[in-house]
Amino acid sequence: MMLESSAAFATSDCRGGGQPPARDRAYQENASTVTDFTEGVSREEGVVPAITEIVTAPGCEDGGRSLFSKVVRDVRERIQFLCVEAEIDHVPFSVGSYDDFVSFLLEVQPNVCPALFLHDDGNLRALWCNKDREQVGLKFLGDGNVQFVIFKRPSKDDQMVDVAGTDAKPNIMAHIKARGALGLLIA
Repeated sequence: MMLESSAAFATSDCRGGGQPPARDRAYQENASTVTDFTEGVSREEGVVPAITEIVTAPGCEDGGRSLFSKVVRDVRERIQFLCVEAEIDHVPFSVGSYDDFVSFLLEVQPNVCPALFLHDDGNLRALWCNKDREQVGLKFLGDGNVQFVIFKRPSKDDQMVDVAGTDAKPNIMAHIKARGALGLLIA
């Protein structure tokens, strides 16, 4: 089970369904504990580290004008929300999964924002999809490996083709490119 329903896949914003209204008083109380999320916290405390390394990445020095800068801002906001939800729902948040996801973002610098989900096992899943129901889904396992699923039509009139598996993070872009799905991440 994931913290977000599959209905969120159909949304156009990259926060995986948008920010739902505050669920209850616990949400309000926990939300204040992560307001300084980008200031960084100790990994030894078992809390997700800051996402500031993305903000200082190449491509983000433009004062927030590039598409990648917008992706970074939206991803940071979504991760803050998922941290609060994880705490409320007593779901772990895998720092290893987070680190692999951040590393992937820095390497690829997508200009299309993914929907982000947190699985019950604490791992992050990023989903890029288009109106034709083509998609790239990546679940970062936290050990340098990524589960992937790619649904892509070779051409507009062809049947949807899918490929799925688990591979080392450095090999994931090769799978995405081989299926012609890079345009889902970089428009």
